[in-house]
Amino acid sequence: PGVYTVSYTSACGNTSTASYNLQALSLATPAVNNVNLPVPGTATLTANGQHVIKWYDDAMATNLVHVGNTFTTPFLNNNTAYYAADVFLAPGQSGFVGPANNTVGASALNNSNQRYLVFSAYKPCKINFVTAYAGNPGNRTIELRDANGNVLQSKTFSLTTGANLLNLDFTVNPGVNYQLGLSATSIADLHRNSSGITYPYQLNNLLDITGSSAGSAYYYFFYNWQVSEPDFECSSPLAVGQVTIGPVGINDFDFERTIQVFPNPTNNMVQVAFA
Repeated sequence: PGVYTVSYTSACGNTSTASYNLQALSLATPAVNNVNLPVPGTATLTANGQHVIKWYDDAMATNLVHVGNTFTTPFLNNNTAYYAADVFLAPGQSGFVGPANNTVGASALNNSNQRYLVFSAYKPCKINFVTAYAGNPGNRTIELRDANGNVLQSKTFSLTTGANLLNLDFTVNPGVNYQLGLSATSIADLHRNSSGITYPYQLNNLLDITGSSAGSAYYYFFYNWQVSEPDFECSSPLAVGQVTIGPVGINDFDFERTIQVFPNPTNNMVQVAFA
């Protein structure tokens, strides 16, 4: 744990990164009960932790069978072990990239649905929101395309005149030269900029907007991208919950002790004593 920066020297001089505060997260092993069933059946296992309990049926935690503190097993005929982990869901990085709005430079409405922005993603991420400025109300279909123009995802929105916050919710895998634009059947009538543009627009080694279909002097349609990484899991060591089937305690019986059965002969009643 601590605050760290990275500094390096090159032919261009000395450079340092921003400071990053690293914190260590320690998760305790959850407390899990064991259950004995006198006959085959289902059992209820309980685990207590500080976050979200996840249950697995293997010691490598590869097969998730339940989420929650209390887990009811399927019908069991044999002794079975289940494994519980206390899981903390840590948020991935998120931020904004691209011009905040269409006042970054000279702005005008554009009616070509063939124009688009080009970007690259360096980690799995999601484009959650963008803002578009419409000249007139109407539907626009926005497409996420690969470098070859193949449509990966699309979404249609009903826009009003002026600023529109659009929930794209587009999932992006690492790759270069993605396209964000309009479908070939969509109207455009959206603002773009022809000055004041400085590519690339970068977000923390997550995603860069690198240019447009008309070159580096133009910025088309989609402003103030809100982008986020997926959340990631921090997991505690596994705790074992054991379900046993059948009577217990016979292994602990002391067979060296003497069993007395009386009276002998008997009528209707017998007494057993351990000597």
